[in-house]
Amino acid sequence: MDTPETNPLLTAFETMTCSRCGGGGKYSYCQMYGNTCFKCHGAGKVYTKRGMAAIAYRTSLRSVPANQVQVGWLFYVEGSVFGGKAGWMKVVAVGEDHGSKWGKKNPETGETEWQPYFTISCDAGDGVSGYGHSFCNPTDLAKAIPDKGYLKTTTKLALEYQATLNKTGQVTKSRKAKATA
Repeated sequence: MDTPETNPLLTAFETMTCSRCGGGGKYSYCQMYGNTCFKCHGAGKVYTKRGMAAIAYRTSLRSVPANQVQVGWLFYVEGSVFGGKAGWMKVVAVGEDHGSKWGKKNPETGETEWQPYFTISCDAGDGVSGYGHSFCNPTDLAKAIPDKGYLKTTTKLALEYQATLNKTGQVTKSRKAKATA
């Protein structure tokens, strides 16, 4: 039986050679982006349907309603156009931001009700606080996890899930039958 120690391919999400650039990562020249392949972003590989389904499953495991995130957890901050750092950062504050509000129209009265944003603030570890995200609805999903160990756990679960999928990214019939038995 293969294990991640004997077969390193078991620790990665399934990929295939990019069909656009043939694995070279380069395609026709564009003045704005050079000759980087737009399909694989220069990597030469793309995820298969099976790999994409497993990644989507891992993302769902790492998503919780914003109002359930707690100080001390890790929150995934997307990179910003202003050069902001992307990655998992420690949550330093969670709550409503009464300094800024968004309007929600009441369907019964037609009037706008002003609601505070729900904000998750993070520290990037560089002594600069303030990275984070604001949510209109506190029950919107946030990419957040209790600790770094959970990152490995979710990846392991997603790889196990990937092993149950067929080429189209659907659970195989034999696995469905075993699950219902």
